[in-house]
Amino acid sequence: MGAGISGLDQAKQDEMQKTVSDIAEHFVKSFPIALAIEIALHAKEELNPPTDWKSGLKLLDPAEDKTPSKDLMEGKVTKRGGKITNWKERHMVLHGETDNYNLEYFDGKPEAGKKPKGTIELSGYRVRQVPEEGLTLTKSAIMEQVFIRAQMKEGQYGLKLDPWCYGRRVYYFIFDTVEEGKKWKKALEDGCWYAKNPEDPNPVVARTFTRTMDMVRDKYERWISIEYYSDEAARLGQFMCAAIYDKTLRDVIDGLPDAGRDTAESTIISIMQGMVKGAAGAAFSAFKAGVEKAQPLLTEKMKPLIEPYCTQENQLKGKISEKVAGTIAPVVQPLTDKFLAPMADKITSKCVEGCIKMVNGFSKYIDENSSKPDWVATMVADSTYWYWSPAAEAFDVAWDCWSYYCDNPAQLVPGATSHGMYNILLERYRHMAKRAAFTFKKKYEGQISRKSEFLAELKADLLVMTHATLIDIFMDALGSTVVEQIKKPGMLLLDPVQEAIKSIPVPGLDEFLDLESMLDDVLTDSMTALFEGILAKPIETGQAELSAVPV
Repeated sequence: MGAGISGLDQAKQDEMQKTVSDIAEHFVKSFPIALAIEIALHAKEELNPPTDWKSGLKLLDPAEDKTPSKDLMEGKVTKRGGKITNWKERHMVLHGETDNYNLEYFDGKPEAGKKPKGTIELSGYRVRQVPEEGLTLTKSAIMEQVFIRAQMKEGQYGLKLDPWCYGRRVYYFIFDTVEEGKKWKKALEDGCWYAKNPEDPNPVVARTFTRTMDMVRDKYERWISIEYYSDEAARLGQFMCAAIYDKTLRDVIDGLPDAGRDTAESTIISIMQGMVKGAAGAAFSAFKAGVEKAQPLLTEKMKPLIEPYCTQENQLKGKISEKVAGTIAPVVQPLTDKFLAPMADKITSKCVEGCIKMVNGFSKYIDENSSKPDWVATMVADSTYWYWSPAAEAFDVAWDCWSYYCDNPAQLVPGATSHGMYNILLERYRHMAKRAAFTFKKKYEGQISRKSEFLAELKADLLVMTHATLIDIFMDALGSTVVEQIKKPGMLLLDPVQEAIKSIPVPGLDEFLDLESMLDDVLTDSMTALFEGILAKPIETGQAELSAVPV
């Protein structure tokens, strides 16, 4: 674990080392079991690939694009060091969406093949100006203000990246001018907002790690909170640090005199994190290498082994369907005339209205902005923003729908909420707007002459989206009713069977043959068939209206 912590006796330091060793040992023992389960589930997905409404869309999905996006900002900065807290000039680059808005800094201007001095994952950070004016500050914050002021010259601008969660480093930067600093502040705020929580790009590695950590937590009897703003190695380190603090350091720090306790605690924790970082990083690297080495061979060997279980799953679904099929119509039918049919007319009309406004919004945006510099890139960047998106008026329709049912709650199915409907509509509109803007840039290369072709493709995909969205809104609206009247009684019958499956000594079998998940699938299929009948006429009318929109 590296050098010891000054002020701790050898017994305490040995205890810390043993904690790390114990966690590492449990991690190593749990890993093969977790890997076998995830490989089986992955092989099952390959044999029966899951599908959703998005698989039928023609518009390109930005999430599948591997082309490096344009860097958002680049330039010189003075940065405070981590271990050695001096200030050095660095060249900083803020990458775009396909690089998850990572912030890299270099010793000198970056060149092809040159490795950065460091990379900052912006997920879980917020941006603050320093020094901050007009605030009621804590003692440590006042010291920070003094510290930053001492480094800054007249006319310079200071920023810090402040983590939301415990245990992550705070970064400090000084820019030569206020104008430059404010540009960086806006760019970094956008990066922090849009950056996704980092995880390994191999889904089997990511899922196996999560499962292994859950098994270690259970074994170690500590359900310690782990912040998902960090990558897997850092999360393992967080767990080790929290366990060490809980078992060893808490009593040590509580025994320190009040004067200077905060400073001493901060110093001890910082040293502990440095000590654990190498152990956690090495453990995860070995773990990742093991997964990637075993994955191809195990997946191929697993497929013929799990095919009988897939057959068994389908047979179980058939039996579950036989048991519950007759219970769904009596629950749904009484709600149809009073709630579902009027909702079908109203929501279909609003959904189609939003789609028409999206088509017209993109058409208008292209006409009005095509003479501006970088207008296509701006359209892509603003595609999901409420006020600047070409689809902004479609987003307004989602809000109108929410407002209407807030004012008329008696028109909703008992247990349904206008908020659930609003979330589904807005998420779908934003997804389609993002795809549309990206497709116009990538596939149509921003060519005005191909606007009609692009809008026709957008219309066709909006027809697909409308159908799926209405089904999902109805599923959400009836969710609580179905759970109470159908699912809970159904699970009372299935629970003894699930317990019998759990008793079979095959790791992960209860997840592979998950009867609750099967019941959910059966209910979804049966209810979708009922909703298709209720929605058939409104959807036919709405889709004819959307198809008639000129492009």
